[in-house]
Amino acid sequence: GGKTTLMVQTALKMAKHGKVVFVSGEMTASQIVAVAVSHLGQVDMSPEAIRRRKTNQDGDGIARVKAGLEALKTLPLYIVDHKAPSLADLNLYCQQYKPALLVCDYLQIMKSPENAQNREQEVAKNAQGLKSIAMEHDCAVMTGSQLNRDGQTRESDAPFHHCDVFMRIEPRDDNGSVDLNVRINVLKNRGGITRSVDALFRRHLATFASLK
Repeated sequence: GGKTTLMVQTALKMAKHGKVVFVSGEMTASQIVAVAVSHLGQVDMSPEAIRRRKTNQDGDGIARVKAGLEALKTLPLYIVDHKAPSLADLNLYCQQYKPALLVCDYLQIMKSPENAQNREQEVAKNAQGLKSIAMEHDCAVMTGSQLNRDGQTRESDAPFHHCDVFMRIEPRDDNGSVDLNVRINVLKNRGGITRSVDALFRRHLATFASLK
C-alpha cells in the first residue's frame, strides 16, 4: 500500500529540478492530480473533509485546494492517463517530452510484450525494457510493483535484478487511523548504501513524512 502516493510525491520533488512524465495505467489523470494537490496543499482527502468542502463548510480546506492547484501548475509535470501502456508507448513519451524522470504506475499493469509466453516473462521483459528506456534516454525511471504474500515482487524476480534501487514499504502497525507507521526498506542500491527508514504515511494528506 502507498506505492502510487510515494511515486507521486517523488515526481513532485523531482519536478522542481527537471521535467517529469507520470504515466498512470490504473488511476485516471484526474485522480493523480488529486493526489498531487493533496500533497502539495496538505489537503485532507478523507470523505468527510471532501463533503465539507463541497458544501462550503471548510474555507481553509478550499484555500488549500487552490494553493495546491496553483503549486502544481508551476511544475513541469506531465500526467498521462494511458491504460496498459507498452514499452513502445513509454519510449514515445520519452522522445516527446525528454523527461529527467519517467514514472510508470505500475509494472504489472503494463501491456504484455508480443514474445512473452507467460506472466513471468511478461513482467521480466517489461522490467528489462524499462531499464533499457532509462539508458537510451538518459533519464531515471520509477515504477511500482505488486507483492505476493511473502512480500516479494509478484510473478518474477526480474524487477529486483534489473533495477538500480529497490525499495519496499512495510507497515509497522495499522490500527485503522489515518496515519500509518511504515518502514521503507532500501533492499538494493547499486553504488550506494542500503538502509531502512521509518516514516509516517499520512494517507489523508497523500504524504510520506519523516518521523523526525
